[in-house]
Amino acid sequence: KMASLGQMVAGVAHEINTPLGYASSNVEIVRESMQAMDGTVDAESIAEFDMLLADPEYGLTQIAELVMSLKDFSRVDRSQSQLFDINEGIETALKICNSQLKDGVKITRMFAELPQINCAPSQLNQVFLNLITNAAQAMDGKGQICIRTSLHESDVEVAISDTGSGMDEETRAHIFEPFFTTKRTGEGTGLGLSTAYGIVKQTGGFIFIDSELGRGTCFTLYFPVLEGQPHTVSRKTASQPDQGPVQRSDGV
Repeated sequence: KMASLGQMVAGVAHEINTPLGYASSNVEIVRESMQAMDGTVDAESIAEFDMLLADPEYGLTQIAELVMSLKDFSRVDRSQSQLFDINEGIETALKICNSQLKDGVKITRMFAELPQINCAPSQLNQVFLNLITNAAQAMDGKGQICIRTSLHESDVEVAISDTGSGMDEETRAHIFEPFFTTKRTGEGTGLGLSTAYGIVKQTGGFIFIDSELGRGTCFTLYFPVLEGQPHTVSRKTASQPDQGPVQRSDGV
């Protein structure tokens, strides 16, 4: 099903690219024509036209970035194991789930410089998308999601935390089980986190959860930089990561 969905998304992205190319090209032609008229049209009119063109140019750029993210996210050939930039994958997932991140959701990125890891990129994109979407839903459209990446010798760490409703002990105990869900009937299959758990294990990594009812949730994932390499971080120390990555905070 994921492969079929990927092919469909790739096809839609390709179809969007054609009219997008026409629109971008025409905006560029209009801007070049304006520059050619410099001196023959009063400066005030040129400035007004320039402001009018700024919005469609920005909108077209946003569409182009989204199309590129969709193509990157859905590429069937990326289901095979290859080197992958974790930070880039997270940014792709954020663009894809942008509609889920309402105005009240603040995203804080704390990305460290990381080596690439060997994995199936499209599958890890799926994991990040699922965790970010779950975090947004747990906050009901208002709160903060912090995404932090860091390096611990031979392990890459990704921590995704939210200020949502959190979980009690019983929910935490079953959260990775297939078909277990806290959502209302029809709103979730209970397969998202169990699938994410399976994908992370398949890469040779592990995932654990730190959550308290009413105080939010943090999912922490560890991936070996080299496949088959022993982990340098234990589950006991995983909740106390090193400090030092560059922080960037914005709306989305």
